[in-house]
Amino acid sequence: MKLLLHNMLQSHVKGVTAEDGFPLVVEPSAGGVEETPCDVDLAFLIRQVPRLDWPALRAGAAALEAAPGCVGLAGLGSDLPETAPEPWELVEGGSPPGPGDDGSGGNGDGDAAMGGPPSHNDGDDDTSDSSDDDREPTAVARAVHRALLEVQLLEGDLVCPSTGRRFPVRRGVPNMKLREDEVA
Repeated sequence: MKLLLHNMLQSHVKGVTAEDGFPLVVEPSAGGVEETPCDVDLAFLIRQVPRLDWPALRAGAAALEAAPGCVGLAGLGSDLPETAPEPWELVEGGSPPGPGDDGSGGNGDGDAAMGGPPSHNDGDDDTSDSSDDDREPTAVARAVHRALLEVQLLEGDLVCPSTGRRFPVRRGVPNMKLREDEVA
């Protein structure tokens, strides 16, 4: 389970409100975390970072970084900034939007405002949004990408912060199924 998914999950146990059931506490099993490096997709990050619950991402990354029996995860949580970065902070040489510019670049995803082409794929070719993107990610972008998409919880538990209910994660799949007595 990647932290991108963790950022969307919450406990739905009867009597638990959205505020009380989020974020779920990540408790990895010994050796239950895996890292698979992949290329940074700036267009994806620029679209997703504003949608994230940043404190939940930082807490999940810190829990995975401290996982028992897992090596090579140093900096996973500590490399993330305390507050969510602005889209322009993800691109080398990016700059804040000017006066009167909302940063959207006119296409709603902010890419053009950061010196890159608008992310538009009309389906006429097989390229992705970032295929012709020659912009370089910053160290912050690399840290966010690593936390969201490269490291995953394979074995462990997600724990409801309100009730302590444990949701097992096995082979990277969280089991959020409720027992009959937990359904509202």
